[in-house]
Amino acid sequence: MTNNVTTEQQFRRNLSRYRLFIDPKPTVVVAVSTGVDSMVLLHLMNEFISQHGGKLIVAHVNHELRAQSEDEETFLRDTCARLNIKLLVEHWPKKDHPNHGVENAARRIRYRFFQRVMKENDAQYLMTAHHQNDLAETILMKLVRGGQLDQLTGIQWSRKFGSGELLRPLLNISKQQLKQYAISKKIVWYEDVTNSDLAIQRNRFRHQIIPALQRENVAFLDHISDYREQLSAVNDLANQRIDEVIDNAQTSSGLFIPAIRSESHEQLQLILRRWLEHDQNIIDLNADQLRQIAQMIENTQKPQTDYDLGDGIQISKRYNTLRIGQKNVEQHFIANVQEHAHVLELGKWYRFGNEMSFGAFEIDDNMLNIADQTTDFWLPESWLPLLSRTWDSKDQIRLKNGHHQLVRRVLVDHKVDLEQRRLQPVVVDSQKHVLWVPGLKETWLERPSDYVQKWHHLVFGIMKAQQEETINE
Repeated sequence: MTNNVTTEQQFRRNLSRYRLFIDPKPTVVVAVSTGVDSMVLLHLMNEFISQHGGKLIVAHVNHELRAQSEDEETFLRDTCARLNIKLLVEHWPKKDHPNHGVENAARRIRYRFFQRVMKENDAQYLMTAHHQNDLAETILMKLVRGGQLDQLTGIQWSRKFGSGELLRPLLNISKQQLKQYAISKKIVWYEDVTNSDLAIQRNRFRHQIIPALQRENVAFLDHISDYREQLSAVNDLANQRIDEVIDNAQTSSGLFIPAIRSESHEQLQLILRRWLEHDQNIIDLNADQLRQIAQMIENTQKPQTDYDLGDGIQISKRYNTLRIGQKNVEQHFIANVQEHAHVLELGKWYRFGNEMSFGAFEIDDNMLNIADQTTDFWLPESWLPLLSRTWDSKDQIRLKNGHHQLVRRVLVDHKVDLEQRRLQPVVVDSQKHVLWVPGLKETWLERPSDYVQKWHHLVFGIMKAQQEETINE
């Protein structure tokens, strides 16, 4: 922030980013810890609401982490009473504190409470006092830890939260400027003694690393803010292009692989990450996971592969489609389609997989009227009864030229999914010859000249499985 712009002016400019600036009567929840940052934010927002109208609510969490916590709560109650501001307080009893990860647990407690306050008070906005130093600390810490490029934008000016938005209107104002403003306005605040504990990583950045960088260049914080704005703009533009690619590749069942396969390996990872996070709500993907999924797409030698993301989520490549599904999801199919051969009753529909049913019928059977696809068969009586079972690796059908083709090859040629492939039934005669792979291919039979007089005429049919319940009643 330039020296000739006051804290109040910069704050008002920052508020103009948000809809609340034009909202005639916003209800705003301000998260206040009694530190200098949040006390300044409370003061600035109270002035804004007083001039423009609306309602201000203060939300405070007493973490009971130190003896000073009770004094801070009492001080805040007195302050809000004097300013006639509604105050809501949540206690986090010490007995509920975990042995490890207290900082992360405390953060979850706070934001859960803020979300509840917003909902119960019909508040459109939550404000937190994150400032320029917080932004620099976050960016540097993410740079050290590693991760995705868009994470280097650090803290966002705003984001969706609860029933409304979370706003951070102090993001380009430094901690020092906030302290100077507090002193000039005689605003009282409390210092958190844990902020000086160098065993905490953020405190080392705050008290050691950032001051060292500022000694190298006094404008370091401003430069970090500038880089953050530039990188955010670049990310937004890149995401627009990525969203266009995803829109063109999106199908009802997943991503159409040929539409994205020509992208470079690095760009493919960006597309995958965007699709998985924004369209599939699968977050916290690491770089190695994205690389492996990209390699799965690029590998044309394996048309069907799976990748386990954990938590029961599986990414499946099925020829030209990339899908998201549950690992080891129970397959639903009719019990009569069994692994071992059983008699196929004429005039009855049998379900396999989730989409299709099949059956064998007499030529005059009314059931044929609802079939989506039929195949005529003439069979000698000695080949009856027909049997049905799931296919096995030795199964083959006879071709017109006298050769034979493995059923496995039929399934591959028709690009049958691995899940469906495991359940694929075959119809065999009493001599165990495969006659039909339902919905895919039938065997070639040489008929004698008098087959019409001597052979039995049957029709094999296929229909959509969702009709099964009505038809079999």
